[in-house]
Amino acid sequence: MTINSATVPASPQARVGSVRIARDVARLIESGVYASGQRLREQEIADRFGSSRGPVREALRILESQGLVVVEQMRGARVVHANEADFLEVVRIRAGLAGVVAQRAAEEADPQAAQQLLEQTRLVLAETRNGASLDETYASLRTLARVLSQMSPSHRAQTMMQALSGGREAFQTMGLSTRSRRVQAAQIWVRVAEAIVARHPIKARDGILALYEMAIEHILTQTSDGVRAAEAPGLPGAAQR
Repeated sequence: MTINSATVPASPQARVGSVRIARDVARLIESGVYASGQRLREQEIADRFGSSRGPVREALRILESQGLVVVEQMRGARVVHANEADFLEVVRIRAGLAGVVAQRAAEEADPQAAQQLLEQTRLVLAETRNGASLDETYASLRTLARVLSQMSPSHRAQTMMQALSGGREAFQTMGLSTRSRRVQAAQIWVRVAEAIVARHPIKARDGILALYEMAIEHILTQTSDGVRAAEAPGLPGAAQR
């Protein structure tokens, strides 16, 4: 996991501390220690990492610049909700970069490697149709993404994606919550691989973009449904809002 150090203060000592804390807090978000919407207390984080509050404050600013944390005036920092504009903006930026990775792979990938990717995607599709779990499917799709990255010569785009990746594993399974959505994601991956084999860069790019848009649509739909359910009288959860 890479954190973009462009927003870190000039002091080398502060830079190392802030980047390390930002990276580790992102991992804690991924593992669920810090949940979506949870307040991030500077002193608690400082105590956890044996640091002063200065580097923690800078670390939270780094995470804010990556769309993972929201810093609110007079209230402090909290973990972002998946449906917030800043988070979704970063997701769409990552989508564009991932599209470039796929496009370059279709332009220059080794034909044998491209064929192997296609075979892997078809295997994943068969597994999802046979009832692969969310965790199994997510692990398989991560493997496909790694293979695609290795095939593509777009190292700059991949570096930029890594700078925006901190903590996002906590949200990345949201679009795979049902069997039908897992099958749909696997089908799109097959189309991406077919486009790479056929040397169709735009189709490969558009397939990757479709994966991201599928996830975004799911996040927005789930949020909208949750709000409607909470506002409806007599439904579970309505009294808690």
